[in-house]
Amino acid sequence: MSALEVRSLSVSLSGRQILRDVSVTVSQGGWLGVIGPNGAGKTTLLRAIAGLVRSSGDVLFDDVSASTLRPRERARRVAIVAQRPELPAAMTVADYTLLGRTPHISYLDTETRSDLDAAAEALDRLGVGEFADRTLGTLSGGEQQRVVLARALAQAAPLLLLDEGTNALDVGSQQQVLELVSELRAQDGLTVLSAMHDLTLASQYADTVALLGGGRVVAAGAPEDVIREDVIASYYGADVRVMHTDDGIVVHPVRRRAVRARSETRR
Repeated sequence: MSALEVRSLSVSLSGRQILRDVSVTVSQGGWLGVIGPNGAGKTTLLRAIAGLVRSSGDVLFDDVSASTLRPRERARRVAIVAQRPELPAAMTVADYTLLGRTPHISYLDTETRSDLDAAAEALDRLGVGEFADRTLGTLSGGEQQRVVLARALAQAAPLLLLDEGTNALDVGSQQQVLELVSELRAQDGLTVLSAMHDLTLASQYADTVALLGGGRVVAAGAPEDVIREDVIASYYGADVRVMHTDDGIVVHPVRRRAVRARSETRR
């Protein structure tokens, strides 16, 4: 069974079509990395799946159409970590994480002991339980990202949408966050769909990747089948070298003059 199936999804914003007939699937417990150049529609795709922008087509969670779900029910099925989440500097870490329980709290009700426990457990699992009483504005970027993930974990949704969740972090913090997501996936059976700029990280963490170009899926499959030098040149306009190592694919840019020099040497 597919945990997520997107069928012919299209989105227009301010009269401009951002996504056109996008179809992707993610198996239960799988990790799909969505890649593509800036403006390809990666963030819009995640927001449409979460129900944050209007779209046509269909989104199914475990074969249940999102169109049949109320917003609260949808939020119990999918959690999203935004690219630039709102982090009120004066809010405590505990209160921010507790916001993840909102879909489980009835209107006019307050949080219960089980909600408080769920939030505290999420913070502990992400290694930031000791920060519960600190305010968000006092945390480093890596610590904030862990707290944002804790809020999503507290939501207890089986599907996590991760929108460029490591872009503003240093290489060590990037690795820590993605390893945490990988651990949650292994321990809880979490299904992950992540929009990613870093092609090396996408290839090393995602089971499958989908490349967006001009608002369409132009390639999809195993990382080694999609993340190729010719494909990157065509859709990113970049000269790169793709190396296959024991740890996975490594993608790095090369100077254009170096590319020309290699071409001239081959003549």
